[in-house]
Amino acid sequence: MKFRDIVRLDETFSHMSEKPPHTATFFNVTQMNDWAKQTRQQVILFPVEHAHAKAYMLRGGVGLARLQELTVTDLQRPLTFIRWTETSKLMVDGHHRYVLADQLRISRMPGWLIDTEDWKKFVIEDMPDDVRKRGIYNVLAQEHVGNGADPHQ
Repeated sequence: MKFRDIVRLDETFSHMSEKPPHTATFFNVTQMNDWAKQTRQQVILFPVEHAHAKAYMLRGGVGLARLQELTVTDLQRPLTFIRWTETSKLMVDGHHRYVLADQLRISRMPGWLIDTEDWKKFVIEDMPDDVRKRGIYNVLAQEHVGNGADPHQ
């Protein structure tokens, strides 16, 4: 997917590798979620684990203002995970909902697990350098706050 393929209101998610050289992968999660709905991807129940929710809060990716806007109805929307490696998955959409579910002591949430050959279609290959540099700066700053690791790996 090219940067020009992004529609103005599409949401993106960036994942930074934990180890140098801190490479970034950018995903168009709006188009990935639309694809999952259109192709009727299987919705499965994912466990909500307190340690993962806490890690999302500590890493600064979950804002309190957005959390306060969510309703219980929002928790019905599926989370989006991708099969990152053969043995790990990565959440690319739904971090705020996941944290809210943890706060409400909900033990499982619906979600999609998108296979590698499918999610690669939604990687933004040519994200502008200024965006990449800001993302890498954020990872370097997080190293001083937490370990920066995704808890689902």
